[in-house]
This record gives sequence, structure tokens and C-alpha cells, in this order.
Amino acid sequence: SLFIRPSGTKDKPIILKAQDDGKVILRGKSEIRIMGSYIVVSGIVFKNASTEQLVRFEPETQYCTFTNSAIIDCDHEDITQSQKQVYIRGQHHTISNIYFRNKSFHYFYIICFFLFVYPFCILS
Repeated sequence: SLFIRPSGTKDKPIILKAQDDGKVILRGKSEIRIMGSYIVVSGIVFKNASTEQLVRFEPETQYCTFTNSAIIDCDHEDITQSQKQVYIRGQHHTISNIYFRNKSFHYFYIICFFLFVYPFCILS
């Protein structure tokens, strides 16, 4: 598991990026938990990962991005538990260019919690 706690700024975000997109592969009980603001996660592949939430944005997060990544052949190891592959809380996040493949069980790929009247999560 990787926990990203510090925060960047609008002009200097914290960037967690694979040196070569798709070459960093997380397997098994892997997760990325974003706990700060202005954080960019890019180029990561989850393959055969079984954690309940693979990428999780905590409630206090703002202006974070998950992009150019893939989630392949990932299911929760306990089929009675739902797996929320990308679990989004907080405000003003961007999720883009994420490839999903072969999710066996009929649960959520992405779940967003909207706590405000206006939308704050961009999915593209």
C-alpha cells in the first residue's frame, strides 16, 4: 500500500508517475490512498489486485488527478464484498484515461461521493 499524505500546490503538485507508463504494476493487496491535495498519480497499472479500494481519495483531498493508468483483472478476493476500484471523496478531482478490463463481479468501477450541490469530480 502507498499512502500519499503531503500536499502540493496548484503550481507545484506532488506527482507520482511511472518512469515509463504501464511499467509499474501493482498486484495482490495493493492500493494507493491519496490523503493530501494537488496530487497527480499517472502511469500505474493494477493487475490481479484484490484490495477493496485500489485508488482511494480521502474526504479532505482537493484537486487531485488519477490518469493514464489501467486496472486489469482486478476483483475483491471475497466475492461477497464489493470492490470499488476507484473510490472518490473530497473535491475538484479529475479521473481521465483509465483503462478497465475483466472485472468479473458486478460491482462498481468508480464511485464518487457528492457532498455538495455542484459537481466537483470530472470523469473523462
